[in-house]
Amino acid sequence: MHYQWDFSLVWQNLPVLLKGLGVTLELWLLAGNFGTLIGVAVCVARARGPREFYLVHSASVQGVRNTPGLIQPLWFYLA
Repeated sequence: MHYQWDFSLVWQNLPVLLKGLGVTLELWLLAGNFGTLIGVAVCVARARGPREFYLVHSASVQGVRNTPGLIQPLWFYLA
């Protein structure tokens, strides 16, 4: 069982793979920044906003907490 790894296909497509890595990192940074901004805005609105917003936010948090983790991606996919 002497298998020789053949990475020639990887080396041939290295520029495309590196470009994909760059796009992935770019999307990761954008999503992280956008999520942080949304989180801070919701936090401030919940702490200092009207009572109705607090009640709606609390209900949505409890709804997410009470659903299994494998069901939530399915909901997002089907939405």
